Amino acid sequence: PFRPAYYMQQAELAVMAGSYWPSWMPDAEGLLRHALILDPRYLPARQRLATYLAQNKRGDEAYAVLRAGLDRVYLDRVGEAIEYYDDVLAMADKRGDGDDPLIQRARAEQKRAQAIQNRAILKAQARQAARKAAE
Repeated sequence: PFRPAYYMQQAELAVMAGSYWPSWMPDAEGLLRHALILDPRYLPARQRLATYLAQNKRGDEAYAVLRAGLDRVYLDRVGEAIEYYDDVLAMADKRGDGDDPLIQRARAEQKRAQAIQNRAILKAQARQAARKAAE
């Protein structure tokens, strides 16, 4: 399969199974990394891999995984992008990296994604109001 979602699902199963069979846990990391190889913009895998690494006391690697996605644009995935920017900015703030130009750009992209999402919500509400008025 060439879909990153497939590997994401397999990784989730490996994590669940890993609570019973710890030897399966490293498989989850490899599957998540493979999903990112297939699609570096696949934010669920990027966030899940960072969470997995952080939970396993590998915070530096988790931060690196999140930062590695900052050079991409996610405005076609606005909802996922907002969560991703929340995660990476929270970790950057904890590490004191707030002045880093890449982090500053991420803050701007987060605001832009939120504006796009808000505009889409307002458009949907306007369409719904117009339908009701037409009835």
